[in-house]
This record gives sequence, structure tokens and C-alpha cells, in this order.
Amino acid sequence: MSLTEIDALTAFAKTLNTLNAETLWPLLAEDFEYGSQRMLADVTSKTVFRTYLSLKLAGLRERLDAQSYRSLQLLTDSVRAAGLPIDPLISKVQEGLLKRASPPAILSAARGLAVRLRQSREALGTTASDAEIEAGASALRAGAVAAQLTELRATRGASRGIAVPLVVLADLLSRGVPRDTAARALQTMAAANATDAAFQALRLNIERDITGGMSPATAAGLRYRALLERQP
Repeated sequence: MSLTEIDALTAFAKTLNTLNAETLWPLLAEDFEYGSQRMLADVTSKTVFRTYLSLKLAGLRERLDAQSYRSLQLLTDSVRAAGLPIDPLISKVQEGLLKRASPPAILSAARGLAVRLRQSREALGTTASDAEIEAGASALRAGAVAAQLTELRATRGASRGIAVPLVVLADLLSRGVPRDTAARALQTMAAANATDAAFQALRLNIERDITGGMSPATAAGLRYRALLERQP
């Protein structure tokens, strides 16, 4: 019997929920390919992916106590059932382990991320991609409000991706740019059908201004006024 997309996704979700991939391996072709935003290069074989994922899951199992491990299972199960991306949740736990945070602190951070992922999807709509949901969650963590995500999505249009503008929003806020100033600048660009490269250029210009000694508010304000002056 051929493997369907639903079968494959279910098997992968079960692997992340149980932190055990034994039922996944028989389903993979030898030339299986896997890519993630958190990997420097895509995996292009079953053998390499098996090594990568086994080490990733083993690290989680071995460094969490039984109660924390079970709590993580329940959390990932609820996130998966909601149709939200699980990979950022697992990465959040790994980040906590690398920083030697306590299990309660790790689970608290993971639960907070799960809440933001839900809020992001609610703000962006059910058609939002995993990358957009994750970027929206990052923007919320940096200080954006859900209404700003919704407005940016509406201005950008459903046919155009919004992951890059949201990543730029999160980055600007993390650098101290006032929330409303950052949101207005990105809204102006979205209304002008700016490209992803243009959004990235705005981020780099503001970053350069801040590095040069301007305050985040001044740097963003100047760039925003320049955007307005270019409007027809």
C-alpha cells in the first residue's frame, strides 16, 4: 500500500509527540529529503536524517525528568491537535537544555510559546503557513499585539507571504523600535506592495542607523518619514 501524505504527517507527529522514531524509519525512502529553517543544509538521505533525528530526540529524553517529559508530551500533543507547528516547540526545549535551565523553566517557556503560536494563527487566519505562524509568534513575544499582525496580513493580502515582514517586525521590536512606529512603517510598505527584499533592506538600514548612534525611535522615525515621502 502506498504511503499517503496524511500517513506521513501522522507518523512524523507521533514521533515528535513520543520522542521515539522507531515507527517512522520503515516509512522513509533511502533518498528521503528533509529541510528546516534551523538547519544549515537540507538532509538528503534516510541515513543522515536518522542520525540527526535520533540524536535530537535522545537529547530531550535524557535531560528531562519523567514528570517534565510527560508534560512535554502532553503539550506537544495539544499543539499538534490544534494544527500548529511543533518544530519550534521542540527547538525551544532544546534551547533551554543547552542553557541548562531548570525543567520547570523550560516547560514554562514552551507553554508560553504554545500560547503565542495559537494567538498568531488566530491573528493571521487558518490559511497561514507554519513559517508565518512561527514568525507571528516571535513578533508577539517581541511586543507586537495581535491586531497589528491581523492588519499587516490584511494589507499584504492573502496571496503574498507575510513571514518576512513579521520577522522584520520582531527584529525591529527586539532592537527597541517603538511598536507603533515599526508597525506603521511595515504597513506602509505592505500597502505599496513592497518585496521581501525591501522589507529586509528597511531592517538593515534601521540597524545601521542604530549602530551609528541613533536611538531606535529616531532611526525608525526617519526611515518611516522617508517611506511616506516616496508615496505618490
